[in-house]
Amino acid sequence: MAIGIDHYHVRQNALNRFISGYGDWNQDHSQFLSKDVYVDENDVLRCAPDFDIAQNFGQIYTLLNNYDNLRDIYHEKMRYYKGDHSSIRTRTYTDPTGANANDDRNRVVVNMPKNLVNTFTGYTNGIAPKITYSDNPTADGEPDQASKAVNDDLAVLFSRSRFNDVMFEWSKQAAIHGRSYCLAYLNSRQQLKLTFKSPENAFVVYSNSNDSTPMFGVDFNRIQGAYYGTVHTVAYDYQFTNGDVNKAKSSVGFENSVIGHQGKIPNPFGMIPLIEMAQNDEREGVFDDVISLIDAMDNTMSAKIDDVDYFRAAILYIAGVAPLTQEQKETIRKWHIFQIPDTVMMTENATQKFDVHYLEKPDGDNIQENSIKHLTHQVYDTAQVTNMSDPDFANSTASGVSLDKKMQPMQMMAAIKFRKMEAAMQDLLFLIYSYNDGGAARSYEDADEMVRDTAIQFTPNVPHDTLQESQIVKNLNGIVSLDQLLSYLSSIKSIPDEIARIKKQQAANQSKFAGVSSGNGPVGPENESDSQDDDENEGDDS
Repeated sequence: MAIGIDHYHVRQNALNRFISGYGDWNQDHSQFLSKDVYVDENDVLRCAPDFDIAQNFGQIYTLLNNYDNLRDIYHEKMRYYKGDHSSIRTRTYTDPTGANANDDRNRVVVNMPKNLVNTFTGYTNGIAPKITYSDNPTADGEPDQASKAVNDDLAVLFSRSRFNDVMFEWSKQAAIHGRSYCLAYLNSRQQLKLTFKSPENAFVVYSNSNDSTPMFGVDFNRIQGAYYGTVHTVAYDYQFTNGDVNKAKSSVGFENSVIGHQGKIPNPFGMIPLIEMAQNDEREGVFDDVISLIDAMDNTMSAKIDDVDYFRAAILYIAGVAPLTQEQKETIRKWHIFQIPDTVMMTENATQKFDVHYLEKPDGDNIQENSIKHLTHQVYDTAQVTNMSDPDFANSTASGVSLDKKMQPMQMMAAIKFRKMEAAMQDLLFLIYSYNDGGAARSYEDADEMVRDTAIQFTPNVPHDTLQESQIVKNLNGIVSLDQLLSYLSSIKSIPDEIARIKKQQAANQSKFAGVSSGNGPVGPENESDSQDDDENEGDDS
């Protein structure tokens, strides 16, 4: 049995549900999900380095059931991203008169989590990363033929898997949940393909040693309480159904059940094919720290719309007039007009004052607007994501330096994300180079060395002032190197490729004018001058 799992559901505060680490902070920072697998303070599942899940399949049943507690938290994050915010969904209101007005309250969602995630992911992954293998570059800096063949293999794999989209979603899921996974698998034609997996439907268990080796992984779907998926070990993949999981209280029962329907197959990769991308070491998503602010924004906007509804259905105050009939009430409701008949005004009590007006509610609009403004700033400032709706970004006269300062917090957070993406990509490339489509094309002898020789270039997707860039290049021309000069132009995606094109053009120009001095080529300005001198000399001789 798992130890201390029940307390996970006790944490009702919306903010706490999104902070990494689900141990009892007064006692311990880790909790066991099964006899040998525990979750640490950063939500990483761990076990001892000598633990073998193939000899302990009885723990699969416990793991899947107890992982549901963490899965619910990941699911809640996705619901917030999709605009289904639990705090505003359960919003209540106590009427001062004691009446139950809950059904009349507005529940307005300001979906800031989606804006935060999409803005940040668009910044880090809006431009697809450039992945280039180069082992022995030629004299002009270009990859040799062997390197080109490896790059061609990568291009085919990435095209087959639509990897640009997979990479974007892989990164976006990490921004939402704090972590996500890329799964390598073989399609029906035994070709290597890649897809992304949410932590709602996958997890990897690592050793608690210094190198944190992946010990095994599980990707699954849970449908109406039934589990379907695969347990990945280094040697085998065990494809299971809910019937297998129910028999998993016994290691022998689980394995026998899987083998009974040919669910045990050799792992073609020889390593765990689930590659994790972490948003940061703490596995905190982009909006984890601002959930309480987002809830406050939803409540403020809902209260503001409540006020609009109030003025649309304001209460009519009537004094000195006989009680209204039902017909008069309906007339007022339909036409928004209340007319006092002459027969009422000419009564014997003609001195009575008549008073008919709408009751006014104290105007809190300024307070609400200020609250919305401050909450918006706090959300973006705390999340370290630049608000692209800020007027400074719409102002075409804003300088590049000003924009850089506005984007600096997001640039610092993106630097962390780029390092995590690079580490994940290196793990994925190691798997690709080690497998190499089953060795059908060629044999890669040293995957580690090949990973080191592969450049992974991430390009932030930022607005650029091209006029300012061109002025910088013009001013620095002849002062700095060509490489440095080209680095100031955001439109150039690959500096080595651009330098190669420049050299190629220069070589073509030299070839074009090579025979000018001997008179075998086209006549240029210098040649024309020489010809004129010759003509003048000939004239003198005559």
